[in-house]
Amino acid sequence: MSIYPTILEKIILPIADRLVGTMYKEQFKTFSRLDSASREDIVLWQNKKLQALITHVYQNVPFYTEYMNNNNISPSDIHSAEDLDKFPIIDKQLIKERFKEFIPKNINQLKYRIVSTGGSSGAPLKYYQSNGMQSAMWAKRTCVLKKYNIQLGEKYLTLGSSSIIPNSKTSFKTSVFHNLIGMIPLNAANMDANKCQVAIALLQKKKIKVVYGYASAIYLLAKYVLDNKIDLPLKGCISTSEKLTKQYEEVIKKAFGCIMINEYGARDAGICSYRCEKGNFHMIESCLYRLEKGAKTGPILTTNLINYAMPFINYDVGDIITTHQNVCGCGSNSFVFEDVVGRASQIMTLGNGRTVTGPAFTVLFSGLPVQYYQIAKNGDCSIEVRIQRTNEYNEDTERTILNSLKTQAGEDCKITFNYDYEFKLLKSGKRDYFVA
Repeated sequence: MSIYPTILEKIILPIADRLVGTMYKEQFKTFSRLDSASREDIVLWQNKKLQALITHVYQNVPFYTEYMNNNNISPSDIHSAEDLDKFPIIDKQLIKERFKEFIPKNINQLKYRIVSTGGSSGAPLKYYQSNGMQSAMWAKRTCVLKKYNIQLGEKYLTLGSSSIIPNSKTSFKTSVFHNLIGMIPLNAANMDANKCQVAIALLQKKKIKVVYGYASAIYLLAKYVLDNKIDLPLKGCISTSEKLTKQYEEVIKKAFGCIMINEYGARDAGICSYRCEKGNFHMIESCLYRLEKGAKTGPILTTNLINYAMPFINYDVGDIITTHQNVCGCGSNSFVFEDVVGRASQIMTLGNGRTVTGPAFTVLFSGLPVQYYQIAKNGDCSIEVRIQRTNEYNEDTERTILNSLKTQAGEDCKITFNYDYEFKLLKSGKRDYFVA
């Protein structure tokens, strides 16, 4: 057995924590302990974190200082998740409109980075993320994968959104990090036959036994393996960003003969959750979640307990879930929910043979000046890009979108832009950003 995972965990990553201000070692230790804790101990830990967060937002975050003063709410009034009913529900639109009010007055004393998410609602959001929040999601993933004998540092192929923007370059720091943890990225926005062949060649040449990525991308790779009778056994597949349908899961398991790990995450909320063998999703302990009072199915409202750089309380992520009222029977005492109702896998097959997956384009639009967007197939080999622009949108923005789509969908695919499209909410309260 390789000793590299131990060296990486015990020596390399702690050094990285000190050099770049991350908190992986601390978070990994916390989640390892909570993984075997009782429900009572988990609640006690969360309540302590919640009380500290509420004190922070009252003292430092203008939006919450004003709200709490106007509604006679004191930090001492908040003891547990049940008390979050006292706070308003917030969403991406409200955060955009009052962005500066969510920035803490002591932001310069915090370690954070500015990130963006396109999300599955077609409404990009820029926000501040504390270093500890990102470290927590990564540490939680490490704890979960260890249960499936997938070790930290083990090589894995990611079918995601790397290099979705033409001519973009991965930073040196990011490349070093990817190498350390064994990550080998491959752009999965277009999973046609050629891209599947590239993925298979990488898996075979580098002896990779784990694949992580969009559910639709892993499914398309699995289907290609089955259709071409390729023997490619894997150790595990981890799906993310989309709902893992029963059809997808069956095809993936048949193709690779491996375990299937279903991940549900929302980076802006700090969510990192995994479906256990009992079929329930276990929520990362550093994020409280709830539904509106009395509801069993509805929008998931989250409160991340460790993102002091831009705290969101009762944040409507934009996804619909079904709750689970009891402790799961799998042995873990963490809080769970049954299913994510509001996410759907989408694949766009074009007449030129290209197959385009939806989630990759959330990365492209997350950094662009658009209010809402939707990518829609409107012909055998034609795509309409529907956009509600912001004031910063210009010809260069359109050119970036056009070049990216042409790269993934093919030069012969006709791309048109519609700036007058009337965006309407679905029954789920989301906007459909990808119409295949």
